[in-house]
Amino acid sequence: MKIDREVIIDLLPVYFSGDASEATKTLVQEYFRENPEEERLARHANRPLEAMKVDAASGDSENEKAALKRARDQVRYRQQMSVLMLISIAYSVFSAGLIIAGYFSYSVMHGNAIAIGFAFAACALAMWFAYAVAYFRQRMGRAATAR
Repeated sequence: MKIDREVIIDLLPVYFSGDASEATKTLVQEYFRENPEEERLARHANRPLEAMKVDAASGDSENEKAALKRARDQVRYRQQMSVLMLISIAYSVFSAGLIIAGYFSYSVMHGNAIAIGFAFAACALAMWFAYAVAYFRQRMGRAATAR
C-alpha cells in the first residue's frame, strides 16, 4: 500500500506525542522503513517540540518556591527603597525651600520659616540615614549570599 507523504506529515504530531493508535504507529513506522531519509528529517524536526516538553517531576518545587520568594522580596525591597528615597528628597526640598524663604522674607509663617526649615532638614537627614543603612544592609546581604 502506497501512503502519501502528506498523510504521514499530518500523522507525525500524534505519532511523536505518543497518543497515536497502534495502527497509526505501524503505518508511520512502515513508511519510515521505506524512507529512512524522511524519518531522519522528521525526527530532526521534532527535536524542538521535545525540548519544549516539561516533565512535571523534573522541577524542584522547593528551589522554585525559594526563587519566587527571593524575587518577591527584591521587588518589595525596591518599592520600599523608592518610597524612602522619595520621602528623603521631599524633606530635603521642603527644608531648603523653607530656609531660603525664611532668609528672604521674615513674614512667612510669622518668622518661624527658618526654624521649621531646620526641623525639616533634621527629618531629611534622618531619612537619608535610614536610606543609607537599608541600602548597605541589602548590599552586605547580597555579598554574603554570593559567597
